[in-house]
Amino acid sequence: MEQIPFNGAEHLTEAQRVASEAATTLGRGMSLHPGDLAHRIYNGLRAYDPRDVVGVWRDDEGLAAMSITWPKWSAFDLCVRPNLDGAALGVVIEGAAGLAGPDGRCETDVVVSDVRLVAAIEAAGFVRKQPDHTAVTGRDIPDPVVVPETEFTLRSVDFDDVAELIEVHMGAFGGERTVEGYADRMTKPGYDPDRELVAVDDDGRFAGFAIIWFDDVNRVGYFEPVGVHSDFHRRGVGRALMWEGMRRMRGAGMTYATVMHELDDPRSSAFYTSLGFERLSVVGRWERSATG
Repeated sequence: MEQIPFNGAEHLTEAQRVASEAATTLGRGMSLHPGDLAHRIYNGLRAYDPRDVVGVWRDDEGLAAMSITWPKWSAFDLCVRPNLDGAALGVVIEGAAGLAGPDGRCETDVVVSDVRLVAAIEAAGFVRKQPDHTAVTGRDIPDPVVVPETEFTLRSVDFDDVAELIEVHMGAFGGERTVEGYADRMTKPGYDPDRELVAVDDDGRFAGFAIIWFDDVNRVGYFEPVGVHSDFHRRGVGRALMWEGMRRMRGAGMTYATVMHELDDPRSSAFYTSLGFERLSVVGRWERSATG
């Protein structure tokens, strides 16, 4: 097992194949969706050089694992090939922990029912924190998908929409973004502007957005993120975007859709339940102290 520098698009594509293989082997709610890898590296960690926050491990079979480091929290996520044994997992976990917490303290999120990875994490000295924090939910995509009538125009974005995208993203989730930064993000591996959907009012203002991702191996689509500008709450924006997203997923050959939401957010839980999404799994957090 060899740790090597992250090289961008090539390693991302390989890791996405690993994520698809893990979902095939372990189940839809048991691993990161391939879209999560691109979204976390190039959006969630947009302030960092990917080479500083992504770890890659290779063995005789090819790419074995990828870690994604969150420096603010000394945390890491793992995407690991499903046939790795305990010894190999231990090597990857220690390497990822070293990248995430040079002082020894770090944490990681793991699907609670992934008993193989949980056992390896706990063998490395990590202790589960309570309560669990995220639900992975999913539903079959109907055929055909009927998108409800809406006062908004639903469409894909293009590179001329960057200023409006900045406004709607910040209006939904807060934070700071720049036109230059988002335009750069739109050029990164994995992103396709055709898969970022927006709801636009009659004045051309963006009311909400959703990005959809495809796992072509398992035919599973994924929503991440979904947001509605605070000025447009309770007008059916999120519902329309979700159904339009599923319509496009079905058109691309997907038969199943997934989305994640925080367990302590009852409004999100009620919203996705009303759309027919059911819980597949939950994500918990494990922590290791500086003293090990």
